[in-house]
Amino acid sequence: MALKELIKPGKQKLRIDLALSIAWLALVFLHPFFGYDRIISEYDIFLKAAILSINFLVSLIFFYPMSCGLAFVWDLAKKKKQSSRWELAAAVFFILFFNPIFVSCAAITLNHLNDSMNKPCGAEITGFAEESAARDSGMSVGEDIVSMDGYPVDTVENLKHILGGKNPGDYVTVKTDKKEYRIAVQRNQDKSEKVIGVILTQRYCPI
Repeated sequence: MALKELIKPGKQKLRIDLALSIAWLALVFLHPFFGYDRIISEYDIFLKAAILSINFLVSLIFFYPMSCGLAFVWDLAKKKKQSSRWELAAAVFFILFFNPIFVSCAAITLNHLNDSMNKPCGAEITGFAEESAARDSGMSVGEDIVSMDGYPVDTVENLKHILGGKNPGDYVTVKTDKKEYRIAVQRNQDKSEKVIGVILTQRYCPI
């Protein structure tokens, strides 16, 4: 069996690929480590559907080699086919390096490396919620929030903590790298958090 035959699409491979992709997406969107639960809560239904569709397509493509490897090993174990050492090595390689555990470990490792070489230094505005007091105040995408009510904002979590002590309707003074704004605190769409209607990305600076 050549490599071409190993990765040739088949019903069994596609079923495995589909199951892996659904399981991975469930983990990514539900586990707070990845941050998708916070990001998704700020988008409208159409953007949510688009983000989910794109991630699902990427997952199908990424996990397909692993699906091929698993299907190959399964058939080999059931003695439906014979293989050379090279073919078995290729299947094992696909399983080891194109799987959710490897991806998760790589993400955690890269996150720790980033933390060891850089320090949090602000929260960059990358978008706005459908209903956004921040956007209404004149804020723009690309600005970095550096403080709120006089308290420094080094991390996204820091900003959420400050907002947690406010009530909807309260006004906060938000200073960015460009300007200072007075913004009314609101609740997000599912009413679970107090927000100002911004979508943020953590900024890091070299230590």
